[in-house]
Amino acid sequence: MKILDEIDSLSKISVSEESNGDGILQFMYEFASRVTDFLNIERINVWLLNKNQDAIFSIAEYDKRTNEFSHHTWIYEKDVPNYFRHLKEDKIILAPNIHEHPTTFEFSNNYAKQYDVVSLMDIPLRLNGKLIGVMCFEKTGKIPRTFNELEQTFAISLSQLALAQIENNSRKIIQKKLEEALKEKELLIKELNHRVKNNFSVLVSLLRLSKENIKKEKEEIFDTFEHQVFSMLKVHELLLESDKHNVINIPVYLKKLAEEFLSSYSEFKNHLHFNIPEINFEISAKQSIHLGLIITEIFLNSIKYCIIPPDL
Repeated sequence: MKILDEIDSLSKISVSEESNGDGILQFMYEFASRVTDFLNIERINVWLLNKNQDAIFSIAEYDKRTNEFSHHTWIYEKDVPNYFRHLKEDKIILAPNIHEHPTTFEFSNNYAKQYDVVSLMDIPLRLNGKLIGVMCFEKTGKIPRTFNELEQTFAISLSQLALAQIENNSRKIIQKKLEEALKEKELLIKELNHRVKNNFSVLVSLLRLSKENIKKEKEEIFDTFEHQVFSMLKVHELLLESDKHNVINIPVYLKKLAEEFLSSYSEFKNHLHFNIPEINFEISAKQSIHLGLIITEIFLNSIKYCIIPPDL
């Protein structure tokens, strides 16, 4: 019952949502000293497999003797091939004597010597059915240690808690990358709309300059081109000003077009009346361009065929 109580207590450890990918370290800070005391060991570590699965690197190492945490230690398969072969079989590794056990003897002259490890219990970590790492419980000194079944059960339960933190960290990292990608996409869209708007502005200016050097009968053609381009320009201008990059507020768009019509044909301002309702109605940017071209055509035809010029 003492083991169950301890597992229940450790499962209630919470990690701040602002951990920024270091949740497993915060988790280790909370429970490492308690676990080493409970199991009467000196070291507890969490390791992850690298992408090629030919090495493991520590993301959290705790040593009770110094009460210090460390990480980024690497162990390569080429140095301990026998250990990696057994680890990938997804079985608990129990080595009462790390120097003599057939799975761990390769550590004798390096890792075990560096940290004075004599016994270990390694629990494979699997996420979504895939081996991603290992959680290690290590006894130091000269006297070998055998971990009983209850201690193994306790260690397996701890590994599940660690896995939950690793998965949570992965989710936060992915979420952060998605948010950064979204911000980058929004900036790119704004820049694209800005450049398109500028190009349309240049085109409108060129059309207006060209009208001054052409005969009267061709001016109507340029008027049509000018207003058609302007209607498309306003779509991208509104997209640039808005937080929404794929829809246009139609009443706002129509007001922009109306202002341009009044500015271009000021001599008819007493004959032009626009009634645009104040409603929140949005359509896609592509549909807005088609709508703007249609409205422009209707307006120009109205000017051409329905309104008597003031000088007649």
